[in-house]
Amino acid sequence: MHGSSILATPAGCAANAVELRKGPNGRWSVASTLPGIAGMCVASVDIDTDRAIISANEPQNYDATAYVRIFERSASGWI
Repeated sequence: MHGSSILATPAGCAANAVELRKGPNGRWSVASTLPGIAGMCVASVDIDTDRAIISANEPQNYDATAYVRIFERSASGWI
């Protein structure tokens, strides 16, 4: 969690992560979707200021090599 944003994934083998942002009414809503790695399950996520990281593994082999995607927030969204 960073400020009013949190990065999360749905349960199970998620293909993407979502950034949730807390609104002034106290409710959380999806602010953006960060794509995972094709054919992989998102294993963990982290967010810090203007950067986010997603690690992913093969669906049936969590002991295999992990792959990561690193994103940076720009004026138009995550790149």
